[in-house]
Amino acid sequence: MINASLVKVALNNVGGHQFEEFVNQFYSALMGMSFVPLGGVKDGGADGMDEQIFESTGRRFYQASIERSSEDKIRRTVRRLREFGRDPRNVTYITSQTIKHIDQVEDALTDELDVTIRIRDGLYIQNQIN
Repeated sequence: MINASLVKVALNNVGGHQFEEFVNQFYSALMGMSFVPLGGVKDGGADGMDEQIFESTGRRFYQASIERSSEDKIRRTVRRLREFGRDPRNVTYITSQTIKHIDQVEDALTDELDVTIRIRDGLYIQNQIN
């Protein structure tokens, strides 16, 4: 069993590329076959997407980041997805940071961007790691 306090230390010290690689492995284990990693450089704003076997809407996207300003990163992600020709309906933002009042941030960004926003922060990762 992985100690949650060690996960916190790791999340506070991880680099961006390493965190994206971790999220690809972590979310693949959590979401199963429907999670499709897309990340990398020039990814059009998406590090992953949810693709159902029988229905491929391509409208649920995942973005992983270590940036401190999560709200700004989410806004840029949604803007980039749209610029790239994607039609996001749901964006799950996975961050190494811990977000205060996460429910209020999700609700405010959902209203502002007209996209359902879900945030999975460092505390979520610590609680789900095992």
